[in-house]
Amino acid sequence: MTDLFGEVNATSHTLLNLTVEEVGELSPAERIERVVLLEQDAERIMREAKAQHLASHRLAATCVLYSGGNDSTTLAHLALRLWQPDYAVHINTGIGIEQTREFVRETCAAWDLPLLEEHPPIGSTYREIVLDQGFPGPGHHFKMYQRLKERGLRTVRGGGRGESDRDGEQEERCGQEGEAAHVVTVIGGTAR
Repeated sequence: MTDLFGEVNATSHTLLNLTVEEVGELSPAERIERVVLLEQDAERIMREAKAQHLASHRLAATCVLYSGGNDSTTLAHLALRLWQPDYAVHINTGIGIEQTREFVRETCAAWDLPLLEEHPPIGSTYREIVLDQGFPGPGHHFKMYQRLKERGLRTVRGGGRGESDRDGEQEERCGQEGEAAHVVTVIGGTAR
């Protein structure tokens, strides 16, 4: 596992760097040990990220991005246990499944984790962009979807101000007008 200084030893390092096939061959006890090591590594990464960030910025809030998928739900649950984030952030692109958005809302309420559900700025929803510029080809759908998420995230980080009341409320929660409000964001994703 880890030594007194929280450093991962050689055996632990091996358990952290396994292929999916190798994980499948682990015994139940080894899998539990691996999960504990992954949690410790995640905590170390977050601690280092906060220390680096706080060296030059004021921390306005710690947020976990929460899409409602399996990986994201696992990460949000882990973040809640380890770092007690101030908010969960769900970027509603307008093209997802409403049941997923409801799941996100219900889960955050059950965990007593405040939810910030952000939308792309007015005039830049997926539908509006398609109507204005045409449907993106297969290679561009992902880029367009990412841009929608990034625009919503910018409002949470305080880097972009929309015209809706929702954005004004966000300013109060994640920084005061004129301050450089920074948010340390833990981002979930699918494993390699």
